[in-house]
Amino acid sequence: MVYKEFVENTICRMDPSSFEKVKEILLKEKFIEFSIIKPNEAGMEAVAEKIADYFETFEIKANRPFNKQLEVYMNEIDAIVAPRIAKTPQQKKGDNTPPDVPRARKYYEKYLTYKTIKELTVRQLLDYTRIMMSLYTASVNHDNKPVENFEYSAECLDANQLLENLKKEETLIVAILQNKRKRFELKEKYANDTCILVILIIALCMVINEQK
Repeated sequence: MVYKEFVENTICRMDPSSFEKVKEILLKEKFIEFSIIKPNEAGMEAVAEKIADYFETFEIKANRPFNKQLEVYMNEIDAIVAPRIAKTPQQKKGDNTPPDVPRARKYYEKYLTYKTIKELTVRQLLDYTRIMMSLYTASVNHDNKPVENFEYSAECLDANQLLENLKKEETLIVAILQNKRKRFELKEKYANDTCILVILIIALCMVINEQK
């Protein structure tokens, strides 16, 4: 998938309310900016062009094509969600009954296979984002504990709330000393962390748009 395909199948296919929502978030976070026209006057074509320009500049600065950045995106999302999924109970010794796999883990492991797809489609990217963010939301709503079940409906997804929670995520930098840093450092517009969130917000708003 190239970035133009992603933009054309998300931004350019949203209904007015979803488009305004994604534009609002991207402008508020300064992921995109307009220097000539006023933001409230920027229509779908102008925003789509600005986002395409963003991904083009990112490819140059990061020396990484969009399809490779999607691999980074999926790995990063998986790293956040994986610890939040309840594990399958260990089978007791001498018990031949298959263990009861938690519903959340069934869905998680099914969509985790999308990471191995070489030519990812927009549809697959949206489905991956939907399931992972649904699982993440369920965990956040249960004190960040591992979840066995979750709400699959896109109605449970709130792009603003998810973004704020994700910006609070931390990751270890020195395991022995338990030193941590913010997982998403948004100081640089064209940095890897920022690009991941740009992709996520667009995908989320499209997922929510499709459920209306």
